[in-house]
Amino acid sequence: MGLRPADAMGLRPADAMGLRPADAMGLRPANAIGWNRSDVLLLIQLCFISACIDLPLFWRAMALQLEPASLPEVAVYQPYYAVARRQYLALAVGLYKKASLEGQRAIEGEEPVRFLASWHMSPLPSDLTVVQLIFAQDADLTYQLSIANYEFVDHLIDVVTLVQRGQPPDFTTAFYKKLMRHED
Repeated sequence: MGLRPADAMGLRPADAMGLRPADAMGLRPANAIGWNRSDVLLLIQLCFISACIDLPLFWRAMALQLEPASLPEVAVYQPYYAVARRQYLALAVGLYKKASLEGQRAIEGEEPVRFLASWHMSPLPSDLTVVQLIFAQDADLTYQLSIANYEFVDHLIDVVTLVQRGQPPDFTTAFYKKLMRHED
């Protein structure tokens, strides 16, 4: 794969933005951010290792950037949840607005199975949304679930709590029971 010129990718040269090249990439000297030589060497080793192998999804989960939803977007959903769960609501609605989630499902005694969940957004909590999960990038392992938005956001609250505890994104067993239509 060849490199494309910066202007073909919509990027402006650093000097056009009034930045030095290092500033354009958000870099500062290591000593300016309080790192010593061993910190920098460790970072270089980690970058080398991650470039050579595919890091587990666990580490990529840490990079899941959740943007909290705005107060009006969150306020519509608040009556549906207990007070204790509302602290995660802004992040869960923010995740809902992304309309997709990559994660992995732990399987007892087996390697975790990666999945991609996607859905169409709707602004009202009582509206139905169709959630589609594709496991292991296999079309034969595709499942769909029609669910009320407020119910789905409740499951996304569980995903947010997992991610905040440093675990890979995943849905709860209750969600998978609904998905597989094995509810109690």
